[in-house]
Amino acid sequence: MLYGTLPIPISSVINSTLLRYDLVPDSLSSSIITAAMNGSGSIGGIIGIFFLLPLADTKGRKFVSVKIRSFCGVFGSVSFLLSALLGSAEFYCLAEIFLGSQITLRVITTAIYISECSPDQHRGFATFSLMLTDSLAGIVMYSIASPNILGTPERWFVFPLLTLIISIVCFLLTRNIPESPKWLVGQNRLEEASESIKYYHEIEDIDDVLDSMIREKHLTVSEKISIKQVWSDETMREAFKIVTCVYVFMMFTPSMAENLYSMQLHTDAGLSIDQTLQVTLILNIIFVPGLLFGTVFVDKIGRRRIVMIAGFVMIFKTWLMSGTVIISMIQPSLLTTILILICDVLNRIQLSTGLLSVGPLLLSEIFPPSARTVVAQNMAVLTLFTFVPFIVFFPIIRNFFLPAFYVPFMISQPLMLLYLYRHLPETKQRAVCDIIESLDYEVASRHATLIMDEKAPLLRKRPLLQPSPNRRRSLLKFTNRASSMDKTFVF
Repeated sequence: MLYGTLPIPISSVINSTLLRYDLVPDSLSSSIITAAMNGSGSIGGIIGIFFLLPLADTKGRKFVSVKIRSFCGVFGSVSFLLSALLGSAEFYCLAEIFLGSQITLRVITTAIYISECSPDQHRGFATFSLMLTDSLAGIVMYSIASPNILGTPERWFVFPLLTLIISIVCFLLTRNIPESPKWLVGQNRLEEASESIKYYHEIEDIDDVLDSMIREKHLTVSEKISIKQVWSDETMREAFKIVTCVYVFMMFTPSMAENLYSMQLHTDAGLSIDQTLQVTLILNIIFVPGLLFGTVFVDKIGRRRIVMIAGFVMIFKTWLMSGTVIISMIQPSLLTTILILICDVLNRIQLSTGLLSVGPLLLSEIFPPSARTVVAQNMAVLTLFTFVPFIVFFPIIRNFFLPAFYVPFMISQPLMLLYLYRHLPETKQRAVCDIIESLDYEVASRHATLIMDEKAPLLRKRPLLQPSPNRRRSLLKFTNRASSMDKTFVF
């Protein structure tokens, strides 16, 4: 967000760094430094994926979402602050590494934490509310990032100073909240899980909720399974393909790069930096009600409809933006200004649908607890390698032929939307164990038709279908009521 809203101060940091190394601040060298600065976040993303994310299973969702994220936020803010005060691109890159780790944990672990703490009927609302905070932060940023206020090389240090204070305050406010009840159930800490349910669900009669969580835990025999085991199971493989397509569809979009390099695109279309900041601020304010409605739509109209609506808007916007870029290369005019403003509006509409919350929601809804972290790791890797190359190479491509940047999106987006239309299940306001059982039944029905034989470890039979010698086997198992289990054995 800093680079997209503070191009003048960041350009000053780049020039200062180049001069320190006795390099000429020309267009190519600046583009390379810019790519390095914005690409540093991918290093932090890798650290978050492979070293921090697994702690959500061993140390708990709260440990990662509150303590580790606060640590990254504090040290990232300090690094940004040093970059501002010293004019150092090196500290900026270090800050991006902390920021990359923090973003990975926020998008994956914090979203899972929130969804696991929320009642079934409010899962979508709670998860999308997390995404809403980004837009609210954007409104604050754009309102004071003008060169006339704080958007200067001398004053932009205020932004990392504010984020440092906010990180500390957020940690102090959240350090005593309960752990995820589903994680506690998975750790056989029933008493703590009961207290956590009472806190988050605000109910005293918790038997049905606890019963559902126990059923969810016992969907698999093992408390933790590998990605190989996920892929070997037919039902979880189907879920993995669906979630993969959702994440790629969400991230394989030019919007990421467009938001980061918003100033350059708008100035190419004929707007000044001040005009771009003002327009962005106005649009953010106008669409705040839309984002608030989006928190309701996620649970009311469902995940499928959100993906379809947002998908059509995304595809139309990609084609329109590619045309805008082509016309801007010929001659910026009133037409290009109008077109890029229309693209800005379409981008806000897409965000208001709640699309960005669907991926994290599905991670918690169509996978058993034992598979969530390992699948989340793979989605994070996929996300990283999906959009990071476009962010890194965008300024370089812009110097040659920018319309080529849009070609992969124009081809792939309609194909992915078609796949999701055919395979994405509706999961709104349903218990997780019921969602997974329904998906398993659908996959098993296909198996009965195709009569396929599948080899998988840790198998459990289930009386869903009884077809011949080639009986389908699965890692998943289902019980009618968790209360029928011997809880002294379970816990």
